[in-house]
This record gives sequence, C-alpha cells and structure tokens, in this order.
Amino acid sequence: MDRNLSTIITYKGKQIFFSDYTHMPPEDFVDCINRHHQHQMAFIKSQSSGASQSSGASQSSGASQSSGASQSSGASQSTDSSQASGASQATGILVLTDVTGSMANREVISCFKEKTRVAGRHIKKSAIIGVEGIQKLMLRGVNKFSSLPTRDFDTREEALDWLVE
Repeated sequence: MDRNLSTIITYKGKQIFFSDYTHMPPEDFVDCINRHHQHQMAFIKSQSSGASQSSGASQSSGASQSSGASQSSGASQSTDSSQASGASQATGILVLTDVTGSMANREVISCFKEKTRVAGRHIKKSAIIGVEGIQKLMLRGVNKFSSLPTRDFDTREEALDWLVE
C-alpha cells in the first residue's frame, strides 16, 4: 500500500498528528498501523526535543493540504516531515485518527492496543472519527489499554475543535 497514512495538520495554530485509515481493508491494516506508529514516534521525539517551529507551517484557518484527501475542516495539512518539528508541547501531542469505512479484525485491534500502550504517555488528547456500530465496542477495548482514552466524534471539525480547546 503506497498511500500516505500520517501527516501533520495545523488547525487554529496548533499541530495535530493525523492518521488516515479510511476505507482500509483488514489485510493492509497492521502494516499501515506499524508504519504510522514509526511516524508518530518520530513526531513525538521531535516535539520533545524542543525543536523550533518550521516557518513553512501554515497557521491559517484556510484549507491547504498536500494529499488528495477531501478536507473541509479549515485545517492545513502537510506531509513534509520537516514541518513535524513544531514547538515542544510538554504535556504531549494532539492526535486525530480517521477510520471511516475501515474494517478491523482481532489482529488489527491487538496491534492498535499495543501501539496505543506505547505511544499513549506522549499524547495529550486523542480523537477519532468514522467509528460506527461494533467499532465503538472495539474502541472501548483499545481504550482499556491506553493511559489516555480516545474520544470519538461524528465529524472532523468537531474532533479538531475538541483537540485544540
């Protein structure tokens, strides 16, 4: 699978680590979670090192992004890893995950639990969109293993607003 799964979104002046798992089939999910986790840990490391914010990161509320995904939330998005080194947030990073239309199995849930356990202590807030039906039960299972539960939202804008408040 060659699509970009993780990127940095700037929304209302704050950087958010965004993971895109939309319409992900179970057979691709675990590999994608592992690649996302590597990107997330690199972002966490850059944040905790106190690197100065990239002058190229957009702070506006206009929509701008480098991937082809539709976005109407007013967020600025970039896949350039140099923009991942924003100002240090001593209390952790903000995370948004989109699982709209995705299918998960036990292996996927187990992988999410493990990665959440590892990264959880570095996360200030975590939001997820696209969770429906049985996925809500799965989210509860993942949250049991996380030091910081993920909150689910119906829309991307609601999630982004909650993350930056």
